[in-house]
Amino acid sequence: MEDVFGAPSPVRASQPASGVTSQGSTEAAVRVASQTDSQAVSQAAWLALALALPLTSRRCRRLREAYPDPAELGDLLAATFARDGSAAQRALRQLGPPGGPLDPAQISALMSLGTRQRVDETLLWLDAHPDCHLLPVDAAGYPPRLRDTIDPPPLLFVRGSLAALQGPGIAIVGSRDVSPAGRDTARLMARELATAGLSIISGLALGTDAEAHAGALESATATVAVMATGIDEVYPRRHARLAAAIVARGGALVSEFPLRHPPQPWAFPLRNRLISGMSEGVVVVEAALPSGTLTTARHALDQGREVMAVPGPVDHRGSAGCHALLREGATLVTCADEVLLQLATPLQAALDLSTISSKPRPPSPSSSPPPADADERRLWDALASGMQSIDGLVRSTGLDASRISGALTRLELDQRVAEDSSGRFSRRTLVS
Repeated sequence: MEDVFGAPSPVRASQPASGVTSQGSTEAAVRVASQTDSQAVSQAAWLALALALPLTSRRCRRLREAYPDPAELGDLLAATFARDGSAAQRALRQLGPPGGPLDPAQISALMSLGTRQRVDETLLWLDAHPDCHLLPVDAAGYPPRLRDTIDPPPLLFVRGSLAALQGPGIAIVGSRDVSPAGRDTARLMARELATAGLSIISGLALGTDAEAHAGALESATATVAVMATGIDEVYPRRHARLAAAIVARGGALVSEFPLRHPPQPWAFPLRNRLISGMSEGVVVVEAALPSGTLTTARHALDQGREVMAVPGPVDHRGSAGCHALLREGATLVTCADEVLLQLATPLQAALDLSTISSKPRPPSPSSSPPPADADERRLWDALASGMQSIDGLVRSTGLDASRISGALTRLELDQRVAEDSSGRFSRRTLVS
């Protein structure tokens, strides 16, 4: 797909969508502005706001403070699309200075032809992708817990099931460079919490996030991946298969960023407030110091969510962040039922606690059937003793590096092995 949609940043320029000329886009933007369907106009108006402004957490908070009732903001935005010029000007005066939340430059960006063209290009893309949706903050399907935070995004881009955003959820987050024990903990905890009726919310990142999503999928329960890119930009790319499985099994990919928004460092901490905001609480499985994972915990505290942490070995750097949270008052948890005990009583009453065992029993990797392929089986057997690099596997299996690389790729796709940030491989637990 051509790079049609720019990021919400002045450093990226938008371009016409494939097959849409500049003139055609202009005509289509005028067509959007002349619609009589109030729902379509409202959707276009919210989209214009999201595309015109870099919607930082501070700006979202300012919009929320100015319009505690999001429906009032939605009505004003829709009025800017009115064919009645005087009505549009009245709305802009309320949105702009001195009393409104937007400054003159932001008002100008909201009303620019470039923004209206990007609105139309986005709507054309959405029309071609029926599993993708726009969810304004005043919509009935907007995640209720997120709407109640101090800085909810005015608009969410969603791929998958909107119903997945409604149920009670728990966030499971942690290090990308997670230990084998941390992988098992995240996966098993997610599986059991999902079985009890909680939606598992995480960030689609390597390591802990991927294990949390995978555990939820094993329970046949919807899981929600909150992205720091556009919903059409899966990051990391190796998780394209995981993202597709989340959508196919009734879950959702969610982002506050527009289409074609690339991964940028500043977007991940901003994304983390959505992970915590959509949840009833946050479980941190592993986190180093410093760690981006801890920004999710800080957001959770600001939002009044329960913060829980899994302890680990004192000499493991991935335990340092969890231990710091525990010293600061986070609740120590080691299994799913301990997580459930920390949630509000009304929430517990709505869940099926009978499915949770009193003591978690991490499954043994040896319980997984060995691969059928001969090369994969030799690697599988070699990894029984622990993590190894490709050089180590060459020595222990006698296979050449190219055969090992191909077999490891197949084992990764089958979710049998995982690679850490140092390039070492280990078995993954196949939970039955």
